[in-house]
Amino acid sequence: LALAQGIMAQGAHAQGAPGVTRFTIKVENISKGEVLKLSNGKTAPFVSAPVLWAVHTGSANPIFVAGQADAGKGLETLAETGNPAPLARSLDGAPGIVAAGADDRPVGTDAGGPLTPGQGYQLEVTAAPGQTLSLAWMFGQSNDLFYSNDRPIALFDATGKPVAGDMTLRLALW
Repeated sequence: LALAQGIMAQGAHAQGAPGVTRFTIKVENISKGEVLKLSNGKTAPFVSAPVLWAVHTGSANPIFVAGQADAGKGLETLAETGNPAPLARSLDGAPGIVAAGADDRPVGTDAGGPLTPGQGYQLEVTAAPGQTLSLAWMFGQSNDLFYSNDRPIALFDATGKPVAGDMTLRLALW
């Protein structure tokens, strides 16, 4: 499986609070043209639904646990319709959640919508050492598939230094 998504984390120290860092997260649709072969023989471009994100503590992804049934907090809605709002609401204020939200506005546009080839979402989160990131979004041409990371993405290395770089290989299609 070649992921048609890319995620980059860029750390920049936030002013004021020691150890708190602002991260710019980019989720990009790096596909080109009509890459999907449909069952009717036609082709279509790859699109991606809005992205849910959560900054949290702990070693488990709060969005889902691989091999376990959906907890009924909105992941099924995200995977079937692309709408991350119910899951974002259920995560907001949950134990271990520092912040949660969703981004649905492709960079350079005024309205929310899916990512078409060449577009990306860009969001900013703040985190402190020991906090991690989990993401999820619907695979656009499905009725039950989503991208996510089964283990939280570390935003800091073992020394407390913010990490940056391409995190695409931390994601999988579920």
